[in-house]
Amino acid sequence: MSNAPAKPFLVQHAIPAGVTSTRWWWVRHAPVRTDGGNIYGQFDIDCDCSDSVVFAGVAKFLPRDAVWFSSNLKRTHQTAAAIWAAGLPKPDQMHQDKAFAEQDLGEWQGMNRAALSAARPPSIASHWLAPAHERAPGGESCNE
Repeated sequence: MSNAPAKPFLVQHAIPAGVTSTRWWWVRHAPVRTDGGNIYGQFDIDCDCSDSVVFAGVAKFLPRDAVWFSSNLKRTHQTAAAIWAAGLPKPDQMHQDKAFAEQDLGEWQGMNRAALSAARPPSIASHWLAPAHERAPGGESCNE
């Protein structure tokens, strides 16, 4: 058995000389557990960052020299802080952009998730809240 450190699980691709490559690492916020069964969309509510094992794994996996972007929602900042607390060095800055916020679910935000699903056709309710092309009333579609 070798004493060499394990290589991180990472798919590497050869980048041709003279080509600049950008790799995106999308990290979704930690689970939201205080929604009361309601659709929260762009509501600014807390997330649960108590699973230290998960955050330690993520902290080991993410690149050390990344440029960080987040939405304006506090749950994205809470998730980032939990990753840094688990060992990933905190970047000098994290760019914040409202465009990275959750889908605007319009009139569905604040509605009970089970009640909305029950009011929708079964083929739709068994998916997400709506097919990707369907716009939420007063909001946007997933495609948008």
